Formats: sequence, C-alpha cells, structure tokens
Amino acid sequence: MKRQNIETIIFGFLVSLTLKASLDTGYGKSMPGADTWLQVWHAVWVLPSFQVFAFLITLVRFVYGAYRMHEGIEQSPDLERWVLMWNIPGTLVLFTIFYLTGLSVLKPEPFYVCLGAVHVWDLLWFIVPAIFSDQLDKELKNVMRRFLLLDVITVVALVIMIECTDADLSASIIGAVIMTVMASLDFWLNRVFYFHPPKAQSTGG
Repeated sequence: MKRQNIETIIFGFLVSLTLKASLDTGYGKSMPGADTWLQVWHAVWVLPSFQVFAFLITLVRFVYGAYRMHEGIEQSPDLERWVLMWNIPGTLVLFTIFYLTGLSVLKPEPFYVCLGAVHVWDLLWFIVPAIFSDQLDKELKNVMRRFLLLDVITVVALVIMIECTDADLSASIIGAVIMTVMASLDFWLNRVFYFHPPKAQSTGG
C-alpha cells in the first residue's frame, strides 16, 4: 500500500472520530430520548448547538485545508524531506486537539479555549516550513502566511470574546459569529488554493 494511501486512511479516521466526538457530546443524551418532532426540536435547539455549528464550520475549513496542503506538498518533488515528515505529526496533533475540542462543546468557555488551541497549533505547524523551507512552492508559502494571519486574528478575537463576555448565551453566539466570519474570510482569501486544482492535476491524467 502506498504511503499516500495510508496517510489518507489515517486522515479520514481522525476526521470521523473527531466529528463523532462533537455530535455524541452535544446530542448523545438528549437526542436518543426524543420521540416526537417537538422533542427533536428541543433536543437540537439548545445552547451547545452554537458550539457544534462553530465546530463543524471550522472542521470543514481545516479538513479541506489540511488535505489540500498535504496534496500540494506531495506534488513538490524537490521539497526537503523534513517538511514531509513534519506534516504527518502536525496533522496528527491538530486533529487530536480537534477531538478534545469536540468533547468540550457543552460549555462555551472551555470549547472556545480548545478551539483557540487548535489555531495556536495550526500557527506553530505552518510557521516552521513557512520560515525554514527553501524549496517550498512560492504560492504554497503565501497560502501558509495567510493561514498564519487568520490564526492570529482568530486567537485574538476569541481571547477578547472570552474575557469580555460573562453570559454563556452571549459567548456562544458571539463565538459562533467569529468562527463563521473567519471561515468566510479564509475561503475568500484562499479561494484559488481551495477551489482550483493544481497544474499537475489538471494536465495529468
């Protein structure tokens, strides 16, 4: 089995486990006891749903971003080997923190602290190759720098939100808005990276 296939299988397993953790924690107790549509509505329309929404939209960003970054790195034949090796534990640690974040969706403060930790690790993960790699593709390096900027803005925004909001409802809503805005900004700034295939793929076969 090729190394790329093994990494894809591990990646898919981590994502599935992370998603399951957030949904089980958010709705594992309330949803199984729902017998009518009204009970389903009450089981879903709860405070943790704001955290679940913020989690899902952020997870989509990071899953696709990590996949495309891995794809771009794999298509750089002259890239230093240490960058390839660094990419594997970087992904593993990222989704381990994501898993812990999924387990904390019931309360806004621990959830957004964990989500901030996701962005801190993402920053540390990308800053190493962005600074020290001489063979990294220029456009890929620019994407990494935009990721780093978004990470810093997100962490600062979440710290301010946590420090300035007392009520759980306010923190849940404001946090969900912050993560939605950051996801929209990410997809817009990196739209070429996300939505256009690399040249090697479009001319390959």
